[in-house]
Amino acid sequence: MDTKELIKQNNEKRELLHEPNKVYYEQVLMYIRSRLSLSEQKTEEILMDLLDHMLEAQANGKSAKVVFGENPKAYADDIIEQIPDEEKRDMVKFWGRIAFQLTGYYFIWRGIVMLILAQFTPVDDRLYVIPTLIQMALIAALVYSGVRLIFGWINKTAFEEVTKKGRLKEVIVAGTLGALGFGLIAGVNWLLPTIGPATSFPPASSIGVGAIFLLISWILKRTEWK
Repeated sequence: MDTKELIKQNNEKRELLHEPNKVYYEQVLMYIRSRLSLSEQKTEEILMDLLDHMLEAQANGKSAKVVFGENPKAYADDIIEQIPDEEKRDMVKFWGRIAFQLTGYYFIWRGIVMLILAQFTPVDDRLYVIPTLIQMALIAALVYSGVRLIFGWINKTAFEEVTKKGRLKEVIVAGTLGALGFGLIAGVNWLLPTIGPATSFPPASSIGVGAIFLLISWILKRTEWK
């Protein structure tokens, strides 16, 4: 069974757990899934085996804490030791897909903004190679850092009790970091000089190229589930 099907079945079968067992299982699930270095296929296979075991124990009137122990984090750490790291080839494919996706969104967004601005003022449709590469590298670095930060936070707080105050704090921190990242990109875009080689790259071409990059990203994603 491929990863996509395992995740789908996990989402469906997880709803059969009673609330205390569901909380226990989802804490373990979040903690393990947040370890990006682990093999995704093996992770989902083990999580499915754990879910089946927990449902069987529940049918016999046993709670998750009775079967797997009072300390879900310690149990999850034991499971992680059994999961191999993701193959480097798959990691390259994953981050390559993200790179194509970001590039696609960049060019589509550029084309849309230019089309809107063209309704009010003359627009320079030239694409300056060096500033564009710097912008894209910055966006990629921010996304990479953001993904690492988010999953690191999930890993750290997976077994903590979530309160309204804590949830609000998470939203504020995430919003602040997002705003700072957007501000940084906008600032760099404004400050970068129009240097280096340039070529005419009208909005329609920008959107078309962006769509091609998104299509490549979609194809790569499809191959990840095989």
